[in-house]
Amino acid sequence: MNSEHNGTGSTRMNTPDASTAAPFAAEQAKLGSFLRRAMSTANGLPPRLVEQMKHTPFAVVAGAFVVGGGLGIIFSSRILRGVVTATATAAAIELMRDVIRQNKLSIPAT
Repeated sequence: MNSEHNGTGSTRMNTPDASTAAPFAAEQAKLGSFLRRAMSTANGLPPRLVEQMKHTPFAVVAGAFVVGGGLGIIFSSRILRGVVTATATAAAIELMRDVIRQNKLSIPAT
């Protein structure tokens, strides 16, 4: 790979200009908001779970049974396991593409 490539003649631009920076900023704000909400939910989950177990233990056990049964059905079927794997792979690829597009992941040239 040529490390002296300056981008002349390439179809992609490496630096966002004013027209492309605004959508990325909006997406980052949405992502930040989502991550804050997810973290607050995750941080509040253990105390709520303990509280729920004290008040309604059978509901918590039933919920765990349903979740475990659902995961068992999904992972016992080759077709459903393939669908979950393909979906997770596609999501990981799209996430990495988005990270690379936003220049969040920079690999220094040596």
